[in-house]
Amino acid sequence: MEHQYAPKEKNMKPLEVMELHTGDKIKLTNGDIMEFVELKRTKFVASMNGQNYRVPINMYDSVIEKVDINKLTEIKKEEKKSILSELKKGDWFYINKNGNAIVFKFEEVKGQKIIGINPINGGKTRIDMSFEIGKIEM
Repeated sequence: MEHQYAPKEKNMKPLEVMELHTGDKIKLTNGDIMEFVELKRTKFVASMNGQNYRVPINMYDSVIEKVDINKLTEIKKEEKKSILSELKKGDWFYINKNGNAIVFKFEEVKGQKIIGINPINGGKTRIDMSFEIGKIEM
């Protein structure tokens, strides 16, 4: 006899979705294969063919392929090193601060900080290396 408070298989899906990482390949209940992007309150964002979709959590079926988090972190570090080595004084770059792009003009790298010039007031800003950065091509 099953205990009345035992978790049902149907209720485990939201818990599985909470453990997904950006880049995991997932299968939906309709058979579509998508790449997980992020979790919202009652839905998650996943991409297919370069297009992002908001998908209800109950549409999640299973994980097809988990992303290697260590490898992904290493790739991001290498990309950042590559971008920093390409930046020349006066080049425009952005930082990703909680999903918002903030633009600076590159000055130099000093220790563990990137020195950028704020284009609005001309002031220098010390930017921590932990931010996601990208070069702006003009």
